[in-house]
Amino acid sequence: MPLDDEGNIEDFENLAPDMLGVLKADVDNMGLLFHKGLQNPGRLEKDTEDVDRKSVARYLTMSRMIDLFFCSWLKETLKKGVSDKVIVELLMLEGIDSDRLSNYLKSGAIDFRKIYTVYSAGDDLVLVGPWQTMIIFTIYLNQQFRKYTANNEWFTLSAGLTFVKPKFPISAAIKQADGLLNDSKKAGKDRITLFGTTVAWENLPKLVNSHLFLNEKVVSDENTGINTAFLHRLFKYHQMALSYLDENKIEGVKYVSALSYDVGRNIVKWDKDGKITKGKAEYEFFQHLINEKPCKDCSIYNFKIPLFWTLYRNRKDSRP
Repeated sequence: MPLDDEGNIEDFENLAPDMLGVLKADVDNMGLLFHKGLQNPGRLEKDTEDVDRKSVARYLTMSRMIDLFFCSWLKETLKKGVSDKVIVELLMLEGIDSDRLSNYLKSGAIDFRKIYTVYSAGDDLVLVGPWQTMIIFTIYLNQQFRKYTANNEWFTLSAGLTFVKPKFPISAAIKQADGLLNDSKKAGKDRITLFGTTVAWENLPKLVNSHLFLNEKVVSDENTGINTAFLHRLFKYHQMALSYLDENKIEGVKYVSALSYDVGRNIVKWDKDGKITKGKAEYEFFQHLINEKPCKDCSIYNFKIPLFWTLYRNRKDSRP
C-alpha cells in the first residue's frame, strides 16, 4: 500500500490530486491454454514420443507459474518503484525514442510505489494509481509478461485503463476498466484500450513517441506553435480521419489537407527559396501523419492516445 511521509496509507486525493488511472488486465485464452496447451504431442506432431503431458503436476505447475507473476513479481516491482533496472528495460522497447523516454521517466512524474493493488491473483489484476504512472506501468507490465513467457504467441495480455477523478467511486471506475478490457478482447485480444482507443501492444511505442515529442514542444518551446490550441485542432483532424476510416465519409479524408495547411501556416517557417528556417523537426513529425497510408493501424487513427496524454499532462494541476 502507498504510504505518506508519516507512514499512513495515502488516500486517493493525496495520491493523485488530479486524476487516477484504474487498470484491469488478464491473460488471454486461459481456458484454451489449459485445455490444449498440455495436449499429447504425439497427436499433433510426427516423430514425437507419444507421451501424455496432461497430468496434475503439469497443470499445477503452469497455474503456479502464472500466479507467481501476478502475485510475487507484481509485489516486488511495486515495492521497488522505478529502479534503474526498470528504466533500462523500458528503454529496450522496440521502436521507442529512448532519449525522450529516459527524460520522461526521470522527470519525477512516475512512481510505481504509488500504485494500489485492489487484487492480483490467478491470471488477472486490478490496480489503481496516479494516471501517468499507470500508463507507464501498464506498458512495463505487458513487456515483462511477454519476457516471462518467452514471447509465446499464445500467452498474451489484454488490458483496459480508465482515468477518473480521485473522488469518483472506485467500484464504478473498475466497471469502466472492465468495459475497456472487453473492448480489447473483442478487437482481437493482445491489446490495450485507453483514452477510448484500442491499440495492439506492438503499435503503442510509436504513440508513446508522439506524446513525448508533443509534450517536449509544449513544455520547453513556447515559440514552436505547438500549444494546447493547436492540439485541440489536431484532435479535430483525428476525428475527421475516424469519420473516413470508420464511417466511409469521404469528406473525412480532408484531414490530410487541413493538417498540412495548419502545419505550414502555424508551425513551420520558410525562406523565399522554400527552405525551412524554423520548425524542421515539427515538419518531419507531421509529415509522417500526413503521408502515412490511412488505415486503422496508422498513427492518425490512434492519435487520441498521445493527444489526450499531452493535454492532460499539461493542465496546471497535472504538471509534476
